Amino acid sequence: MNSYLKEYILEIKVLAPVFIGSGKTIGKKEYLYDRRANKVTLFNMKKLYQGLNRLRLLPNYEKFLMSDRGDLFNFFKDYNITRKEYESWIQYEAKMGDKGLITKNTHDIQTFIKDPYGLPYVPGSSLKGALRTIIQCGFYLQNPNQAKKMAQQVKNAPMERRNRYLIKEDRQMDVDSVHRPLHNDTNISNQVNDMLKGLIVGDSVPIAKENLCVCQKIDLLVNGQTKPMPLLRECIQPGVTIQFPITMDTSVCKITGREILERIRQFYKNYQTEFMSKFKKAPKTLGNSTTFFLGGGAGYVSKTCSYAIMHGTDAVGTVGKIINATLPPKVQKQHGHFDDRKKGVSPHTLKITRYDGREKQMGAVCVTKFKSLSAAAPK
Repeated sequence: MNSYLKEYILEIKVLAPVFIGSGKTIGKKEYLYDRRANKVTLFNMKKLYQGLNRLRLLPNYEKFLMSDRGDLFNFFKDYNITRKEYESWIQYEAKMGDKGLITKNTHDIQTFIKDPYGLPYVPGSSLKGALRTIIQCGFYLQNPNQAKKMAQQVKNAPMERRNRYLIKEDRQMDVDSVHRPLHNDTNISNQVNDMLKGLIVGDSVPIAKENLCVCQKIDLLVNGQTKPMPLLRECIQPGVTIQFPITMDTSVCKITGREILERIRQFYKNYQTEFMSKFKKAPKTLGNSTTFFLGGGAGYVSKTCSYAIMHGTDAVGTVGKIINATLPPKVQKQHGHFDDRKKGVSPHTLKITRYDGREKQMGAVCVTKFKSLSAAAPK
């Protein structure tokens, strides 16, 4: 192996349910919810159709799909389809994260991404995206003058179409934080000078299906009230460890493993101070100092540098303005982010879920190992 390529294993522990969406949803007429066992059974739909066809129930099922009543559990009950009959149709089963999640108003389950063998995994791009944000935040936390300059650019940014708002500023954050002169090109604004091209994060080791659970999206308000949403997600359950292969091309990537860990610590400390502390009933993450947030549904603050370049009331007002500007005009008043300064935090909801009777901050994970395959692990 070339001497400038350094290989590592990064291991994280899941502290709260983690969701990486596949882009697919399963409707309540396609999965079986066992209320007594509090689990869902998901089927190979081809085998389900073939099985119902053998039982001469396919026309009945098609009518059932077109109706607006019932779920698959009731359909099976109505036609006396027993476990023995549908056992061979099962693809896998997943526990519910908590009791009472599936109601008449809860229809779909958003599924977790899986490999060609049907096993869940976390794409390397998801972890690298999280690390990129953390590295950028760390840069601004270490360089307050640069942070003030960027904050002023964000505040003065002209209002544009939602899909173009702050594009220039985001680009400048890349240049500030992760661009360095490379390949004899001194114009660091060129994409070729993005040193994180040299941080190569592979997909995680496949995760056993038994480690999946189904959790509900819940918003925690500043006053401590919770607002459950009729949306279920298939997640990796807490307690699971996930490993990723990482290769650093040190001729390009000028950040070391030790520095990455330090920036994670800086990010989490800032997250607690600027955002999490504003929610009196915020669930504790119960991780170590290298806690961060991974995947979908983890919230705005975990995926932006807003609270690294701005702080306190100034940040709250500006973030409220940013979120409001990126919402469709029809729902801006309903969401009320223009008024976040009065609430003392923006966004004014903390994204949580419930697992085994306890509230958890969605997507929380922490580093348990960052091991060099050729030297001692970075501290």
